[in-house]
Amino acid sequence: MTTRARACDNGSLDSDDGASDRRPMRIVFIAVGDELLKGETIEINGNRAAQVLGEIGLTLNRTAIVSDTMDALAKEVLHSTTEPALCIISGGLGPTDDDCTRLAVAKIVGSPLVRNEDIVKHLRARAEKRGREFSEVNLRQADIPEGATTLPNEFGTAPGFLVHHGQNVLVCLPGVPFEFQGMLRAHQDTILGAAGISVNPTQEVTFRIFGITESRLQEKLSAIEGYSHVKIRSLPHFPEIRLKISPRDAFPGFEQFLQDVRAMLSWCLFSESAEVDFFEDAIERLHRAGATLALAESCTGGLIAHRITRVPDCSRVFQGGVVSYANEAKSTLLDVPAELIAKNGAVSEPVARAMALGAQERLQATHAIAVTGIAGPSGGTAEKPVGTVYLAVAHPKGVEVIRHTLAGFDRKRFQILVGYVAVSTLCRELEDDD
Repeated sequence: MTTRARACDNGSLDSDDGASDRRPMRIVFIAVGDELLKGETIEINGNRAAQVLGEIGLTLNRTAIVSDTMDALAKEVLHSTTEPALCIISGGLGPTDDDCTRLAVAKIVGSPLVRNEDIVKHLRARAEKRGREFSEVNLRQADIPEGATTLPNEFGTAPGFLVHHGQNVLVCLPGVPFEFQGMLRAHQDTILGAAGISVNPTQEVTFRIFGITESRLQEKLSAIEGYSHVKIRSLPHFPEIRLKISPRDAFPGFEQFLQDVRAMLSWCLFSESAEVDFFEDAIERLHRAGATLALAESCTGGLIAHRITRVPDCSRVFQGGVVSYANEAKSTLLDVPAELIAKNGAVSEPVARAMALGAQERLQATHAIAVTGIAGPSGGTAEKPVGTVYLAVAHPKGVEVIRHTLAGFDRKRFQILVGYVAVSTLCRELEDDD
């Protein structure tokens, strides 16, 4: 009789004839690199693997970091596969002598490395497309264990591959985070299929939030009807909170609970997708409103413009920005009267207002944000302590200026928080106009 394995409970293998040989399919992540062990580079691919798997209801059972040696990787793989496992290996696929993953995996599975001509063509075509001379050293990246399945890399140079080893599946992906995450998502179905892992749809919903403290959020959530029937995970990710909500067992009121949460959060909820960035959401709001944006930044030093221009197609709405750090720059670039600065100080309501109007006029935008503040650690006074910031939003009907005191943050976190607060203020103004 032929039995067919199916996956359940994070990849448990069950036989269709009801046999009692149920074996849990563990999921293991292994990062390869001396630089990770020495603290020269921060290991983040394990986190990204956990995120990708978590989105489909799967959980990593083990993570490990090993050095750039065949013996270290082989030892960890053998240790991790004493029970059936899907091993996701990150790194060691480059063209240099310390890239040992291909050789180590070939040794583990007992197969020779063979040159894949399709990979060779891809490597040569990529070099030609970029106008670079092809280096023969890169041919090492076309060597994979015999019988392995190639995982094409549309995000970089080194391809990945997967190979079976007994009841285990070894998946090797590049260590560059952008490539690793992109390839894991792109080949997710192939990888899970090879491991015999089927995924049941999960009802977990992600709310991305800004503008409410975690304690206040907890207080408001617990007051919503149905709270005891849901599981809530609150994940602070400065300065955002990512709220994960799923039903406990069969909860018929789950959708209504979500609607009540949306109503409670109001403008604090900016996305229900793990992929949509805070600033991407703001650009979409501007685009829907037919608005354009200009920036006048002082204490944030261009950080807001940087975050906005990281979003593809931001040119639909973004006119440009001015980093007017010095008083003279505020006057020269934004037409802020020098006497206004002398009378009120650079960090003041009148100056923030003039900066916003100057950016709006100079860059011909419907809306403009201006920020001027004291990032610290020095420069504060009793009247204007470190953390004081004035935010101005100019729009077709006028200018709104708000003073905040964001104390207790270092310069980096202060600047990040100011950027979020400023853009959030803009989004609320757009919402009010609807």
